[in-house]
Amino acid sequence: AIQNLDSKPTNKLKLLIYFSKEDIKEINQVSGYELLNVDILPLTGNTKVEKPVFNTNLTKLIPSGEYFPILVLTEQNDQGNYIIKSTLRMGDKYIIQ
Repeated sequence: AIQNLDSKPTNKLKLLIYFSKEDIKEINQVSGYELLNVDILPLTGNTKVEKPVFNTNLTKLIPSGEYFPILVLTEQNDQGNYIIKSTLRMGDKYIIQ
């Protein structure tokens, strides 16, 4: 679910999946390979989107190795930059050969 706990609407959002060599250490910092990037329309205040479904193509190749899949939600700030709002590790390590 994606939830806006604030009474004000969000700015534009993006949902990303990264494959990272390291597990999440801080909510505001993710490194690794961006696997996909999906634009999400702003959410009105106090809104929750249950089980959103997105269709996209994977267009990036990732080198062989062991990776943690990390889901990242970002929001556009007043300067137009996207700032990490939330991160979530999705399961155990993946091994790509």
